[in-house]
Amino acid sequence: MRRKHILSRVFFTSLGTCRAVTVVGVGKILLFTSGKGIAQDALTSLGSWNLVSVGYRPSARWTLLAEGCLRSLRFYDWFHYYEGKGAVFLRVTETFTTGLGAGLYHTYREGGNFRRPMRTAEIRLWPQAAFNQPLGPLSVDHRYRVEVRFTTQGVRERFRQRFGVSYPFGPQRTGYKMLRADVHNELFFTSRAPYFERTRLQIQLGVKPSLASTFQVGYVFQFDYNLQDEIGRNFFMVGYYLMILRKKVKNPSSSGPEDQEN
Repeated sequence: MRRKHILSRVFFTSLGTCRAVTVVGVGKILLFTSGKGIAQDALTSLGSWNLVSVGYRPSARWTLLAEGCLRSLRFYDWFHYYEGKGAVFLRVTETFTTGLGAGLYHTYREGGNFRRPMRTAEIRLWPQAAFNQPLGPLSVDHRYRVEVRFTTQGVRERFRQRFGVSYPFGPQRTGYKMLRADVHNELFFTSRAPYFERTRLQIQLGVKPSLASTFQVGYVFQFDYNLQDEIGRNFFMVGYYLMILRKKVKNPSSSGPEDQEN
């Protein structure tokens, strides 16, 4: 009897342990599947990319710029990223501009609005050089930027190269055309393996109701190899740009790479 009692206790104890392990295992599988589903949803959904930029041009050579950006992984839902930055630009020649900027950048996790814990928070400092060359009715620009990023994971470096083409068209106003189409592609590199970090494609259409203001809508696609940053791929982009010009500035309609800081 005692042996049967011992065997019975061992059997039911083992059965209880198996049930507990099964429950825990199923729970882990559901959690993993749920997390994977959230990440996949963030990759396939159309998010939003919202920009407000205000510039001041005290002379034909100098431009001051302040810009804010708010992004979401779904269409105006799952807000996960915001930034605020400022920059100063010097137009060395009609086709060459240098600049220096700094900003605050915050990235949150997918699955909700500003979901914690944060992916990363950083302060960024970046010098840049940009070339703008007319080519018939087109305007071709190259931009090179070096970023020093003070993040919650330490100091990191990044190198960015952007190539773009702009085409102004539509009704002619005094010194400018009302419409402009832009296509830009930017590559991101780091100083650490695997070195190539991201590619970003932007297609946008701008409407210029006045010399000082521009509204833009477009599409942004990016592929990111570094998941410490945002993981969104597809974004509907909308932006508003205001450039305040002094009356004494000559040739105020001339636009350069600094006019589009996004």
